[in-house]
Amino acid sequence: LAAKVGGVKANTDFVGNFYDENISINTNVLSVSIKYSIPKVVSILSTCVYPDAEYVQYPLTEKQLHMGPPHVSNFGYAYAKRMLDVQTRAYRKQFNVDYVTVIPNNMFGEYDNFHLENGHVIPSLIRKVWEAKINASEQIEVWGDGRPLREFTYSEDIAKILIKVANEYS
Repeated sequence: LAAKVGGVKANTDFVGNFYDENISINTNVLSVSIKYSIPKVVSILSTCVYPDAEYVQYPLTEKQLHMGPPHVSNFGYAYAKRMLDVQTRAYRKQFNVDYVTVIPNNMFGEYDNFHLENGHVIPSLIRKVWEAKINASEQIEVWGDGRPLREFTYSEDIAKILIKVANEYS
């Protein structure tokens, strides 16, 4: 689950940092796992790994993963996460290990990042609504033009899925 993560603004402003740190995390975790004969590794990608193209269909499927470049706002992070899948497949093939990747959609939960500029979609919106309420404002600013589609899953549900993958999926 190790990763340097952020919202759209952080991914856009620090695109190189997000790429560098996540590529390093990928390589360190997987190479040490091989070195010490760790039998199972479950790694998480991000929904942003998917291409930003008109031919992408919802719900997203792993077959669409490499059909084009990810959105320009987070391409450094997205490509680093795509490479985690490539590296996992390469290690699985060469070393015959049970290493897998999971691509959950956008997650949210109680301990999320509620920062207005660097948080994820749902917690940032919750904070904006809360602050509007306590400041008696009837308006909030929502980024974008309303066309992007997103899929969301509660963090505890993702945790249950990951446990099932770790215990039952090869």
